[in-house]
Amino acid sequence: MYLIFMFFALFMQAKEEGSLVEKLQHKFNEVDNLYSDFQQQANNGNFILGKFYFAKENKYRIELPKNIIISDGKSIKNKDLKRKKIILSNIEDDPLSFSLREYIYDYPEKCKVTEYVSTEEQKIILESRNNELNFKSVTIWVSPDYLISKIIINDWSGSTFILKFDNIKINTKQDLSLFEIKEEKYYKTIDLR
Repeated sequence: MYLIFMFFALFMQAKEEGSLVEKLQHKFNEVDNLYSDFQQQANNGNFILGKFYFAKENKYRIELPKNIIISDGKSIKNKDLKRKKIILSNIEDDPLSFSLREYIYDYPEKCKVTEYVSTEEQKIILESRNNELNFKSVTIWVSPDYLISKIIINDWSGSTFILKFDNIKINTKQDLSLFEIKEEKYYKTIDLR
């Protein structure tokens, strides 16, 4: 009888643990586009403020003081505003590429998932099962309306990166040309694709 109770308790806990991921995935399915203020912080003390734009399917734009990073879902364009240089690369070849979709859908299937839900916060911890992923662990804070508000990434070298999303607006009118990768006058282009 004790074994049946323990099995049932573990089954209910496993079902509960998946519920926050499922709610995040469900909400993300409803998002056609997204805009937010963006903060990036590294454990070396670097702190950068910017703007983050997202559109389905896996298009994004990050506007930082010295760079603009654009992905059309296939390629990444890293535009260095100071040096007047553009580097184009394939999304799967760029270790610095960022995909909300991967954090929400792909990584939970490839990681040990732990969820914490309290009245103060909700978070999902993803722990890599092996070193095939480019991180050791990721903690995702989920807002009460099931949007990502913060991500902490711990990589295999011991570095930590914090990404924060504030003033999130979803499904607004967004110009899709924000995600176009095109040649630009006065910029030296290096195409690695």
